[in-house]
Amino acid sequence: MTPTNNLAVWCGKNGREDLLGEWAHPDKAPTDFMPGSDVTMPWKCGECEHTWVSHIYSRTNSKHPKGCPACAGQAVTATNNLAVWCGKNGREDLLEEWAHRSRRPKDFTPGSDGKVQWQCRECEHTWVIRIASRTNSKRPSRCPACNPPQGRPRDKVIAP
Repeated sequence: MTPTNNLAVWCGKNGREDLLGEWAHPDKAPTDFMPGSDVTMPWKCGECEHTWVSHIYSRTNSKHPKGCPACAGQAVTATNNLAVWCGKNGREDLLEEWAHRSRRPKDFTPGSDGKVQWQCRECEHTWVIRIASRTNSKRPSRCPACNPPQGRPRDKVIAP
């Protein structure tokens, strides 16, 4: 990088001064890096003040630049978590069936790919599945013991 070719200059030329405002490294400056750098840096959102770490190149990508994960609903916050989502969407049943031993619903986003343990309120069967599978708006998964996949009988009956 040079005084005329660095992240700060690139931001000015490309109308991305927002990145300079979100730069959160206490000791390094945007002039110390190229816009395509694969170095991870801390950022602080100018809108919601969420802080996160991201590669510089992912913020400057011309086709799909990454922004604040909290504003995009991809980070856990006090207002974006599974517990809040359940309350807003009438899905308190998920909170009742939550069986993860060390983490709580407020530790995950509703679309999380994290797999956790659930326990059915009706039959007490336990199973592990992704959170996103339980919160899917079109076909949310339910207890596999009480709701076997279509085409499969709940219990096999063997004729004498």
